[in-house]
Amino acid sequence: MLYIRCVELFTECIPSTLIQGISFLSRRSPVAAISLFLSVMTSAFIAASVSIEKDVSEKSRQQDPTFYGWVPLGSMFRTCVVCLLVFLFSACQLTLKVFALALCSLESPKIISLYLLIEIGSLLALKIVRNDLLFYWPIRNKIAWCAASLIIHTACKCLLDFTGLLVLRQPEKLGGAYFTSVLLYSPLVCFYFGYRYLTYVSTPDVSTPDSFSANIVYGVIGSLTAIQVASILLFLSIIDRKYWKSFTSFETGRQAVCRRFLECTQPDEDGIRLKVFKTHQDYWKPIEPSVRLWLNSRLTTWYKETPEFWNPATKAMIPDDLVDDLDLLKRIQTERKQKKKKKKKNENVK
Repeated sequence: MLYIRCVELFTECIPSTLIQGISFLSRRSPVAAISLFLSVMTSAFIAASVSIEKDVSEKSRQQDPTFYGWVPLGSMFRTCVVCLLVFLFSACQLTLKVFALALCSLESPKIISLYLLIEIGSLLALKIVRNDLLFYWPIRNKIAWCAASLIIHTACKCLLDFTGLLVLRQPEKLGGAYFTSVLLYSPLVCFYFGYRYLTYVSTPDVSTPDSFSANIVYGVIGSLTAIQVASILLFLSIIDRKYWKSFTSFETGRQAVCRRFLECTQPDEDGIRLKVFKTHQDYWKPIEPSVRLWLNSRLTTWYKETPEFWNPATKAMIPDDLVDDLDLLKRIQTERKQKKKKKKKNENVK
């Protein structure tokens, strides 16, 4: 469900808000202003709800307690304040970027495309340098894996630039240090776009009777930046300090996957460690001997005790080449085939 909302933000909410922002600057009508306001509020609410719901999820907090858990559920007042600050932060980020890009688009709409290409290109270059380009999803086909990774990184970059989506701090996505760096230079980019707009409208051969003055342009950008900075500082002062590191971490996706497996000390240790198989095998290749040793030492116990996490879906994720016991391997493969037959039978019935 969270992924669907992110797709909605990327493909519908952000583009429509940007279009409405450009339309408002052209028409300046009350209807256009109301439409733009509602669009910003809706997009900010969706972005905030994605971050908050992911954080308060029990599964997320068990899987990575160093990253998830910043919403203080012990106090209703603090919980409400944090949620409000996350919403305010997203709303300011979206308004700021839409306002700046809409202003600059009056000079040339191509500037928006050029800006996005530069931003996405720099991100992909950084991912390549850090050997972190390919996404963690366990896609076996290399071409499909590369294509999916490019699409996902592009979407993540746009979501961060326009909404400041907090879950993108996760190492498997954009990482904490990159997340923070974007937030730091975003206002500078917006001021630059405002400067370009003012330079354009002051050109003698350009007729723009309804153009904004420098006080309005810099005032709006400065005010939104100030509110955004205040909200994020107050947010950091309320949450537990152990989560501050997630805003400055240089950890890559591969490093995070390996760390979670090796340092897992949760009560449901086996169930959490099994999630390593939900990531591409290339991610945990450096610790494959440890994964193999742990898996083969626990398989017999799981079949005897049948814990909740030991289900057909989990068995389907386990790579055959990691199972040393041939009898257990045949058993897993048989159960896998039975699951496929049952699924096919149900599809035929429908």
